Formats: sequence, C-alpha cells, structure tokens
Amino acid sequence: MLIIKSKDEIIVPFAKIGEDNWENNARKIIETNAENWGSDLPEPLTESAIRQLEERLGVALPHELRLFYKHFGLANIGETLLKLEKINWFNDFCQENFVEELELSSAEKEIALHLIVFSDCLSDGNMMCFHSKTQEAFYIDCEEKPRISKCFDSVSDYIKASLIFVQSEFCEEYEEQDTVEAWCREILHDCFEETMIKKWLF
Repeated sequence: MLIIKSKDEIIVPFAKIGEDNWENNARKIIETNAENWGSDLPEPLTESAIRQLEERLGVALPHELRLFYKHFGLANIGETLLKLEKINWFNDFCQENFVEELELSSAEKEIALHLIVFSDCLSDGNMMCFHSKTQEAFYIDCEEKPRISKCFDSVSDYIKASLIFVQSEFCEEYEEQDTVEAWCREILHDCFEETMIKKWLF
C-alpha cells in the first residue's frame, strides 16, 4: 500500500500505456486506491467483450484504452470508467441519460459528432470522451461553458493524469491531504500544458 510522505514518492505511472513497466506502476496505484475504498479489484475485460463494444459502436477503441481494459478492467482510477453497456456516442448518450440541452456552439456540435463517452468524472455528471478519429480526450462540462474542451492528447494521458491525481488521497492523516494534493497538482503541471488540464482539474 502506498503512503505518500514526500513529493518524490508520487508515482508518474507511465509516459504511455504499453511502455515498459507501465502495468506494475499502474497496479500499485490502483490496488492502493481499491484498498482505501475497501473495494475489490474488477476483473480484466476479455477480448470478446471489447470487440462486442467496438462492433456496437462501429469504431475501434483507442489502443491504449484496450490495453488498460485487458489488464485492469473498469478499475477505479479516481474517476469512474463506464460499464461497457453505458459507453456510447455523445449524442446518443445524452439522449439515453436525459442530459439537458447543453446549448453547444456550432464548433462544439461538429466535434460532438465524433465523441464517444467512456468515463464519468467523479460521478458529478461531467463526462470524458474520446474522439473517434483523432483519439484525443475531451471533457464535457454540464455546468459551465465552454461545454466541450480538449484536455488530453490521448486516453493514455487521461488515465495517467487520473492515476497521478488520485494519489492525493494516499496519506496517513486527513490533514495531510491538502499538501499531497498540491504536490500532485505540481506534477500534473509538469506533465501537461496548463490550458489543457485546467478545466478537468477544477
């Protein structure tokens, strides 16, 4: 179990999912997070289940997301990866889940046509999507404009950022969490452009 007592103990799990040692680093974080919440680790997803999802969507999942699913399934990464049956094209997802009219701009409506919802950010109604063509990760804000913001160049970067930030909870005393969170934010700003992660972080 990880207990963060200094900034240099925070794990940056990988540059990209699939590189050497990515699985071991991610597992340390995911297992500690599960232990903190007293929850069991989910089963990895099968190739068959992933292919069925791709067939339903009519598009291949990003390679890094496939790898993550096959090793960790729908693991808690500090944000909620949707069950496969809930993953859908943005417009269909909004209709099925009674998401209110978001009043998208013309440019946002064009982007929305290519977005697939796969994560519920902190279960607060805001969503993370991947772009079916570019595979970039976009944040959907149901509360404030802009509604659609590119946050990460890839799903791999989104999962990496989530696994870094969730370590802000890995402290011995509750009073220490603000300090550890500040360290995590510093590392995130070292890894990503502030303009890309600002909406997601706040």
